[in-house]
This record gives sequence, C-alpha cells and structure tokens, in this order.
Amino acid sequence: MTALLRTLPKAFRRNLVPIPGTVRAILPALDPAAPLLPELEREIRQLTGMDIPPDAWQPESIPAHLRVSFRILDEQSRPLAQGRDLAELREQVAPKVRATLSSSVDDLLRTGLRDWHCRVLGRSTVVATA
Repeated sequence: MTALLRTLPKAFRRNLVPIPGTVRAILPALDPAAPLLPELEREIRQLTGMDIPPDAWQPESIPAHLRVSFRILDEQSRPLAQGRDLAELREQVAPKVRATLSSSVDDLLRTGLRDWHCRVLGRSTVVATA
C-alpha cells in the first residue's frame, strides 16, 4: 500500500505525508472485497478532502518484488500455475479444471433412460393458496 501511494504524482503525494501514517489511518477502513483503487480514493477523500483521479495511480510502477503473486495448487498442493496476472492464470488452468470436472461426473450421467432408475422419492403434499 505504501509503495502504491508513492507512485502518485507529487501534487497528490505531498498531502499524504507521512505516507506510512496515512496507510495506517486508511487500512482499517478498506473493504477487502471491493476494488482497491476506488476504495483508496474514497478513504483518501474522507481523510484529506482531496480527490485523486483514477488515472493518477501507477500500479505498474510498483517494484516487482512488492507485487502480488498468485499460485494455483492442485489437490495434492502441487503448483499448477504461478504468476502475477490472475486472469491469465485462470485461462491457463481452465482446460484442466474442465477436464477434471467432466471426468468426475461421468459416473453420474445417464442417457437414454426410459424408466425411473433412481431411489423412490418421498411423497409430498402441495398446498394451493388463493
């Protein structure tokens, strides 16, 4: 978060010093389920009254070692894919996920049935109301 705030142009950054203190003030109020940059903009506006335009952020300027890295593991915790682009990783493992799901339902699928071959269903009462 500190590195992200430091990527802002100086005109915005000077109102956030000391940046570590600003991060400590903002962090507890952020909604982890919401997109990060709009949340930061909202909290900075609430804290300082300053509006930061979306194009002022430069997340690509954050050093590589500080960026989030994702790892997708299989059921034995072996890595299937790893990288910084989550959408790319999803595309990379999608065929394997589809194949795994398809193979696990093969024994449940039935075609060409003409009679009821399942266990007996319980009797239910339907009440109609007007």
